[in-house]
Amino acid sequence: MESKVLRIIDASINRAREAIRVLEDMVRFLYDDRELTEDLKKYRHDFAELSEKFSRPDRLRERDTDQDVGTEIQAKNEYVRRSANEVSAANFCRLQESLRSLEEWTKIDYPDLSPEFEQLRYRSYTLEKQCAQRQKIGD
Repeated sequence: MESKVLRIIDASINRAREAIRVLEDMVRFLYDDRELTEDLKKYRHDFAELSEKFSRPDRLRERDTDQDVGTEIQAKNEYVRRSANEVSAANFCRLQESLRSLEEWTKIDYPDLSPEFEQLRYRSYTLEKQCAQRQKIGD
C-alpha cells in the first residue's frame, strides 16, 4: 500500500476511535444507559478488530504529526460545545466521516475491507438515532 494512503487510513482510524470513545463515555457516565453503553462498547471492539487488519507498526511508521499541514487549521466553532447534544452530534459526524474515508481509501489495496467499513458506518447511523432518542429522555 502506498505510504500516503496508509497515512490517511491511520488518521481516519484514530479519528474514529476517538469519536467512539467520546460517545461511549457520554452514554455510560452522563446518561447511565447500560444498553447503549454495551452497544457502543461492542461497536468499539468491532471497529478495533477491523482496524487491526492494518499493521500498527506500519501505521506508526507512516504517521507524521510534526509535518501534518492540518494540525494548526481550526474551524470557526471547533472549541465550542454548548450541550451534550452538540458533543454527540459532532462526534457522530466525525465517526461517520472517518468511516466513509476508510471505506473509500481501502478500495485501493484492501477492497474486501471496504464493505466492512461501510457496514460500520450504517450501524453508526442507528446508534446515532438511539443516542438522540436517549438525549430527549434525559433532557
